[in-house]
Amino acid sequence: MTPHFIIEVIYRKVHNASVEVKEKALFIRVDRIGDLVLTLPVDDIAVLRQRYAVTWWISKGLEFVLKNGTQKRHFATIDKDFTWSQFLALYYYLKRENFALVVIFHAPWWISLLIFLARIPIRVGRHSQWHSYLFFNRGYRQSRSRSKLHESEYNFKLIEKFLGEQVRERPLLELRNESADKVISKLGLEKKLYFVVHPGMAGSARNVSANFYVDLLKQLSQQHPVVITGTKSDHEYIAPIFSTLKDHPNLLWQNEKLSNDELISVLQNSKAVIAPSTGVIHLAASTGTKSIGLYSPVTTQHATRWGPRGKFTYVFAPKVECPGTKDCLYQACDKFDCMEQIKVSDVMAIIQLKTI
Repeated sequence: MTPHFIIEVIYRKVHNASVEVKEKALFIRVDRIGDLVLTLPVDDIAVLRQRYAVTWWISKGLEFVLKNGTQKRHFATIDKDFTWSQFLALYYYLKRENFALVVIFHAPWWISLLIFLARIPIRVGRHSQWHSYLFFNRGYRQSRSRSKLHESEYNFKLIEKFLGEQVRERPLLELRNESADKVISKLGLEKKLYFVVHPGMAGSARNVSANFYVDLLKQLSQQHPVVITGTKSDHEYIAPIFSTLKDHPNLLWQNEKLSNDELISVLQNSKAVIAPSTGVIHLAASTGTKSIGLYSPVTTQHATRWGPRGKFTYVFAPKVECPGTKDCLYQACDKFDCMEQIKVSDVMAIIQLKTI
Protein backbone atom coordinates (compact mmCIF):
# COMPACT_ATOMS: atom_id res chain seq x y z
CA MET A 1 0.00 0.00 0.00
CA THR A 2 1.49 3.35 -1.06
CA PRO A 3 -1.02 6.09 -0.24
CA HIS A 4 0.26 9.55 -1.14
CA PHE A 5 0.76 10.45 2.52
CA ILE A 6 3.50 7.84 2.83
CA ILE A 7 5.13 9.05 -0.38
CA GLU A 8 4.93 12.70 0.62
CA VAL A 9 6.55 12.40 4.07
CA ILE A 10 9.62 14.63 4.15
CA TYR A 11 12.13 14.45 6.98
CA ARG A 12 14.35 17.20 8.24
CA LYS A 13 16.96 17.09 11.00
CA VAL A 14 15.99 18.76 14.26
CA HIS A 15 18.39 21.37 15.60
CA ASN A 16 20.29 20.49 18.79
CA ALA A 17 20.04 16.78 18.12
CA SER A 18 22.27 16.16 21.12
CA VAL A 19 19.51 17.37 23.47
CA GLU A 20 17.49 14.50 24.89
CA VAL A 21 14.01 14.46 23.39
CA LYS A 22 11.47 13.15 25.86
CA GLU A 23 8.23 13.12 23.90
CA LYS A 24 6.83 13.55 20.41
CA ALA A 25 4.31 16.24 19.47
CA LEU A 26 2.23 16.67 16.32
CA PHE A 27 1.17 20.15 15.18
CA ILE A 28 -1.46 20.42 12.46
CA ARG A 29 -2.33 23.36 10.21
CA VAL A 30 -3.96 22.19 6.98
CA ASP A 31 -4.60 25.60 5.49
CA ARG A 32 -3.28 28.26 3.11
CA ILE A 33 0.18 29.87 2.86
CA GLY A 34 -0.39 32.92 5.05
CA ASP A 35 -2.14 30.93 7.77
CA LEU A 36 0.74 28.45 7.87
CA VAL A 37 3.40 31.19 7.96
CA LEU A 38 1.68 32.79 10.94
CA THR A 39 1.48 29.45 12.79
CA LEU A 40 4.88 27.81 12.27
CA PRO A 41 6.79 30.01 14.78
CA VAL A 42 4.95 28.44 17.74
CA ASP A 43 7.33 25.47 17.62
CA ASP A 44 10.25 27.85 18.17
CA ILE A 45 9.23 28.62 21.75
CA ALA A 46 12.21 27.56 23.88
CA VAL A 47 10.24 25.86 26.65
CA LEU A 48 8.31 23.85 24.05
CA ARG A 49 11.45 22.79 22.19
CA GLN A 50 12.95 21.53 25.43
CA ARG A 51 10.01 19.22 26.06
CA TYR A 52 8.95 18.01 22.62
CA ALA A 53 10.19 17.00 19.17
CA VAL A 54 7.58 18.48 16.84
CA THR A 55 6.28 17.08 13.57
CA TRP A 56 3.97 19.15 11.35
CA TRP A 57 1.09 18.10 9.13
CA ILE A 58 0.49 20.70 6.44
CA SER A 59 -1.42 21.05 3.17
CA LYS A 60 0.01 19.36 0.12
CA GLY A 61 1.79 21.96 -2.03
CA LEU A 62 3.13 24.03 0.87
CA GLU A 63 6.28 21.99 1.40
CA PHE A 64 8.38 24.86 0.04
CA VAL A 65 7.54 27.03 3.07
CA LEU A 66 9.16 24.58 5.48
CA LYS A 67 11.99 23.63 3.12
CA ASN A 68 13.06 27.28 2.91
CA GLY A 69 12.84 27.89 6.65
CA THR A 70 16.10 28.70 8.41
CA GLN A 71 14.93 26.38 11.18
CA LYS A 72 14.60 22.88 9.75
CA ARG A 73 11.36 21.11 10.57
CA HIS A 74 10.09 17.54 10.40
CA PHE A 75 6.84 17.46 8.45
CA ALA A 76 4.43 15.59 6.21
CA THR A 77 1.84 16.79 3.71
CA ILE A 78 -1.77 15.63 3.58
CA ASP A 79 -4.88 16.31 1.51
CA LYS A 80 -7.82 18.12 3.10
CA ASP A 81 -10.29 15.91 1.26
CA PHE A 82 -11.28 12.74 3.05
CA THR A 83 -10.44 9.34 1.56
CA TRP A 84 -10.44 6.03 3.37
CA SER A 85 -6.94 5.18 2.10
CA GLN A 86 -5.47 8.38 3.54
CA PHE A 87 -7.47 8.08 6.77
CA LEU A 88 -6.18 4.55 7.42
CA ALA A 89 -2.60 5.47 6.46
CA LEU A 90 -2.65 8.39 8.89
CA TYR A 91 -4.22 6.27 11.62
CA TYR A 92 -1.51 3.62 11.44
CA TYR A 93 1.13 6.34 11.27
CA LEU A 94 -0.19 7.88 14.50
CA LYS A 95 -0.25 4.52 16.26
CA ARG A 96 3.29 3.75 15.14
CA GLU A 97 4.78 7.14 16.08
CA ASN A 98 3.23 7.16 19.55
CA PHE A 99 2.72 10.93 19.87
CA ALA A 100 2.16 12.25 23.40
CA LEU A 101 0.59 15.51 22.22
CA VAL A 102 -1.28 16.86 19.22
CA VAL A 103 -2.25 20.49 18.62
CA ILE A 104 -4.73 21.26 15.84
CA PHE A 105 -4.58 24.89 14.73
CA HIS A 106 -6.81 24.29 11.72
CA ALA A 107 -7.90 21.10 9.99
CA PRO A 108 -11.03 19.41 8.59
CA TRP A 109 -13.26 17.67 11.11
CA TRP A 110 -12.10 14.19 10.17
CA ILE A 111 -8.56 14.99 11.35
CA SER A 112 -9.98 15.72 14.81
CA LEU A 113 -11.83 12.41 14.69
CA LEU A 114 -8.63 10.68 13.64
CA ILE A 115 -6.57 11.86 16.61
CA PHE A 116 -9.46 10.94 18.91
CA LEU A 117 -9.63 7.38 17.55
CA ALA A 118 -5.83 7.08 17.69
CA ARG A 119 -6.03 7.82 21.45
CA ILE A 120 -3.42 10.55 21.49
CA PRO A 121 -3.12 11.31 25.24
CA ILE A 122 -3.24 15.13 24.98
CA ARG A 123 -5.42 16.64 22.23
CA VAL A 124 -5.33 20.44 22.03
CA GLY A 125 -7.52 22.58 19.81
CA ARG A 126 -10.08 25.36 19.63
CA HIS A 127 -13.58 24.73 20.91
CA SER A 128 -15.74 25.90 18.03
CA GLN A 129 -17.99 23.34 16.35
CA TRP A 130 -19.80 20.71 18.39
CA HIS A 131 -17.38 17.88 17.60
CA SER A 132 -14.42 19.86 18.99
CA TYR A 133 -15.89 19.43 22.49
CA LEU A 134 -15.84 15.68 22.00
CA PHE A 135 -12.52 15.19 20.22
CA PHE A 136 -10.30 17.61 22.21
CA ASN A 137 -9.54 16.92 25.86
CA ARG A 138 -7.62 20.21 26.10
CA GLY A 139 -9.93 22.46 24.16
CA TYR A 140 -9.97 26.24 24.47
CA ARG A 141 -12.49 28.80 23.30
CA GLN A 142 -11.15 31.50 20.96
CA SER A 143 -13.44 33.90 19.10
CA ARG A 144 -11.06 34.51 16.22
CA SER A 145 -13.79 35.94 13.99
CA ARG A 146 -13.85 39.03 16.21
CA SER A 147 -10.26 39.74 15.16
CA LYS A 148 -9.30 41.25 18.52
CA LEU A 149 -5.78 39.79 18.23
CA HIS A 150 -3.38 38.94 15.46
CA GLU A 151 -3.67 35.41 14.04
CA SER A 152 -0.16 34.56 15.25
CA GLU A 153 -1.09 35.76 18.73
CA TYR A 154 -4.09 33.44 18.81
CA ASN A 155 -1.74 30.58 17.95
CA PHE A 156 0.75 31.49 20.66
CA LYS A 157 -2.03 31.79 23.24
CA LEU A 158 -3.29 28.32 22.35
CA ILE A 159 0.17 26.96 23.18
CA GLU A 160 0.40 29.09 26.34
CA LYS A 161 -2.86 27.68 27.65
CA PHE A 162 -1.60 24.16 27.07
CA LEU A 163 1.75 24.90 28.74
CA GLY A 164 0.02 26.61 31.63
CA GLU A 165 2.39 29.54 31.57
CA GLN A 166 2.93 32.79 29.71
CA VAL A 167 5.60 32.88 27.05
CA ARG A 168 7.28 36.23 26.57
CA GLU A 169 9.10 35.37 23.36
CA ARG A 170 7.21 35.64 20.09
CA PRO A 171 9.45 34.11 17.40
CA LEU A 172 9.02 34.98 13.72
CA LEU A 173 9.30 32.61 10.81
CA GLU A 174 12.52 33.17 8.86
CA LEU A 175 12.74 32.10 5.22
CA ARG A 176 15.82 31.99 3.04
CA ASN A 177 16.49 30.29 -0.31
CA GLU A 178 20.16 29.45 -0.64
CA SER A 179 20.11 29.13 -4.44
CA ALA A 180 18.70 32.62 -5.04
CA ASP A 181 21.45 33.65 -7.48
CA LYS A 182 20.12 31.35 -10.20
CA VAL A 183 16.73 33.00 -10.66
CA ILE A 184 18.11 36.51 -10.08
CA SER A 185 20.62 35.89 -12.87
CA LYS A 186 17.91 34.43 -15.12
CA LEU A 187 15.88 37.62 -14.71
CA GLY A 188 18.91 39.84 -15.33
CA LEU A 189 18.66 41.44 -11.90
CA GLU A 190 22.18 40.84 -10.60
CA LYS A 191 23.39 43.80 -8.54
CA LYS A 192 20.20 45.70 -9.34
CA LEU A 193 17.75 47.32 -6.98
CA TYR A 194 14.27 46.11 -7.87
CA PHE A 195 10.76 45.92 -6.41
CA VAL A 196 8.09 43.22 -6.37
CA VAL A 197 4.36 43.83 -6.78
CA HIS A 198 1.90 40.98 -6.29
CA PRO A 199 -1.55 42.31 -7.28
CA GLY A 200 -3.54 39.09 -6.91
CA MET A 201 -5.14 37.29 -4.00
CA ALA A 202 -7.43 34.37 -3.22
CA GLY A 203 -10.47 36.65 -2.98
CA SER A 204 -11.07 36.19 0.73
CA ALA A 205 -10.61 39.93 1.33
CA ARG A 206 -11.04 43.25 -0.49
CA ASN A 207 -8.28 44.41 -2.79
CA VAL A 208 -7.41 47.83 -4.16
CA SER A 209 -8.38 48.62 -7.77
CA ALA A 210 -6.50 47.74 -10.95
CA ASN A 211 -6.01 51.51 -11.49
CA PHE A 212 -4.17 51.68 -8.19
CA TYR A 213 -1.70 49.00 -9.31
CA VAL A 214 -1.28 50.65 -12.72
CA ASP A 215 -0.32 53.96 -11.10
CA LEU A 216 1.92 52.21 -8.57
CA LEU A 217 3.78 50.25 -11.25
CA LYS A 218 4.28 53.35 -13.39
CA GLN A 219 5.87 55.23 -10.50
CA LEU A 220 7.94 52.34 -9.19
CA SER A 221 9.36 51.49 -12.61
CA GLN A 222 10.55 55.02 -13.44
CA GLN A 223 14.00 54.29 -12.02
CA HIS A 224 14.13 50.60 -11.11
CA PRO A 225 12.83 47.25 -12.44
CA VAL A 226 9.62 45.88 -10.98
CA VAL A 227 8.82 42.16 -10.90
CA ILE A 228 5.12 41.29 -11.08
CA THR A 229 4.32 37.92 -9.50
CA GLY A 230 1.18 35.83 -9.36
CA THR A 231 -0.36 32.43 -9.98
CA LYS A 232 -3.10 31.29 -12.35
CA SER A 233 -5.69 32.08 -9.66
CA ASP A 234 -4.52 35.72 -9.70
CA HIS A 235 -5.34 36.15 -13.39
CA GLU A 236 -8.51 38.22 -12.87
CA TYR A 237 -6.51 40.81 -10.92
CA ILE A 238 -3.46 40.87 -13.21
CA ALA A 239 -5.20 40.77 -16.61
CA PRO A 240 -6.51 44.38 -16.62
CA ILE A 241 -3.16 45.64 -15.35
CA PHE A 242 -1.26 43.73 -18.02
CA SER A 243 -3.55 44.95 -20.79
CA THR A 244 -2.64 48.54 -19.85
CA LEU A 245 1.07 48.12 -19.12
CA LYS A 246 2.20 45.09 -21.15
CA ASP A 247 4.66 47.19 -23.18
CA HIS A 248 5.74 49.47 -20.34
CA PRO A 249 9.53 49.44 -19.81
CA ASN A 250 11.15 48.11 -16.63
CA LEU A 251 8.27 45.73 -15.83
CA LEU A 252 9.11 42.01 -15.60
CA TRP A 253 5.91 39.98 -15.91
CA GLN A 254 6.75 36.82 -13.99
CA ASN A 255 3.21 35.85 -13.04
CA GLU A 256 2.70 32.10 -13.58
CA LYS A 257 6.41 31.71 -14.41
CA LEU A 258 8.15 31.30 -11.06
CA SER A 259 8.39 28.13 -9.00
CA ASN A 260 7.72 28.46 -5.27
CA ASP A 261 11.44 28.32 -4.48
CA GLU A 262 12.16 30.95 -7.14
CA LEU A 263 9.45 33.15 -5.67
CA ILE A 264 11.18 33.06 -2.27
CA SER A 265 14.45 34.01 -3.99
CA VAL A 266 12.89 36.97 -5.79
CA LEU A 267 11.18 38.20 -2.63
CA GLN A 268 14.23 37.97 -0.37
CA ASN A 269 16.43 39.98 -2.76
CA SER A 270 13.96 42.76 -3.55
CA LYS A 271 14.05 46.27 -2.12
CA ALA A 272 10.37 46.10 -1.16
CA VAL A 273 7.29 43.95 -1.78
CA ILE A 274 3.79 45.40 -2.14
CA ALA A 275 0.79 43.06 -2.00
CA PRO A 276 -2.76 42.79 -0.66
CA SER A 277 -3.83 40.37 2.08
CA THR A 278 -2.43 37.17 0.61
CA GLY A 279 0.22 34.57 1.29
CA VAL A 280 2.95 36.39 -0.62
CA ILE A 281 2.99 39.34 1.78
CA HIS A 282 3.62 36.89 4.64
CA LEU A 283 6.35 35.09 2.71
CA ALA A 284 8.03 38.41 1.94
CA ALA A 285 7.89 39.56 5.55
CA SER A 286 9.46 36.26 6.65
CA THR A 287 12.47 36.85 4.39
CA GLY A 288 13.18 40.15 6.16
CA THR A 289 12.31 42.21 3.09
CA LYS A 290 10.44 45.49 3.52
CA SER A 291 6.83 44.37 3.08
CA ILE A 292 3.88 46.68 2.50
CA GLY A 293 0.39 45.22 2.84
CA LEU A 294 -2.84 46.69 1.45
CA TYR A 295 -5.75 45.71 3.69
CA SER A 296 -9.52 45.93 3.98
CA PRO A 297 -11.23 47.40 7.08
CA VAL A 298 -13.75 44.50 7.27
CA THR A 299 -13.44 42.91 10.72
CA THR A 300 -12.39 39.41 9.65
CA GLN A 301 -10.11 40.79 6.91
CA HIS A 302 -8.40 43.50 8.93
CA ALA A 303 -4.65 43.80 9.36
CA THR A 304 -5.18 43.64 13.13
CA ARG A 305 -5.55 39.91 12.60
CA TRP A 306 -3.91 39.27 9.23
CA GLY A 307 -1.14 41.84 8.85
CA PRO A 308 2.38 40.63 7.94
CA ARG A 309 4.81 39.87 10.75
CA GLY A 310 8.47 40.60 10.15
CA LYS A 311 11.34 42.99 10.83
CA PHE A 312 10.27 45.60 8.26
CA THR A 313 6.53 45.64 7.67
CA TYR A 314 3.94 48.32 7.07
CA VAL A 315 0.20 48.18 6.47
CA PHE A 316 -2.25 50.50 4.72
CA ALA A 317 -5.98 50.21 5.40
CA PRO A 318 -8.90 52.65 5.14
CA LYS A 319 -9.46 54.60 8.34
CA VAL A 320 -13.16 53.97 8.72
CA GLU A 321 -15.47 52.28 11.20
CA CYS A 322 -16.45 49.47 8.87
CA PRO A 323 -19.92 47.97 9.44
CA GLY A 324 -18.87 44.78 7.65
CA THR A 325 -17.95 41.86 9.87
CA LYS A 326 -17.24 38.97 7.49
CA ASP A 327 -17.68 40.63 4.09
CA CYS A 328 -17.74 44.05 2.48
CA LEU A 329 -21.25 45.49 2.10
CA TYR A 330 -20.23 47.28 -1.11
CA GLN A 331 -22.87 49.78 -2.35
CA ALA A 332 -25.05 49.07 0.68
CA CYS A 333 -22.40 50.78 2.82
CA ASP A 334 -22.33 54.57 3.06
CA LYS A 335 -18.50 54.41 3.22
CA PHE A 336 -18.09 52.56 -0.09
CA ASP A 337 -15.56 52.53 -1.70
CA CYS A 338 -13.28 53.22 1.24
CA MET A 339 -10.42 51.25 -0.38
CA GLU A 340 -9.80 54.37 -2.47
CA GLN A 341 -8.44 56.01 0.69
CA ILE A 342 -5.25 54.02 0.12
CA LYS A 343 -3.10 56.32 -2.02
CA VAL A 344 -0.14 55.43 -4.23
CA SER A 345 1.67 58.54 -2.98
CA ASP A 346 1.51 57.25 0.60
CA VAL A 347 2.86 53.87 -0.42
CA MET A 348 5.68 55.52 -2.37
CA ALA A 349 6.58 57.63 0.68
CA ILE A 350 7.03 54.45 2.76
CA ILE A 351 9.07 52.75 0.03
CA GLN A 352 11.49 55.66 -0.05
CA LEU A 353 12.21 55.40 3.67
CA LYS A 354 15.41 53.56 4.59
CA THR A 355 13.54 51.72 7.34
CA ILE A 356 9.93 51.39 8.41
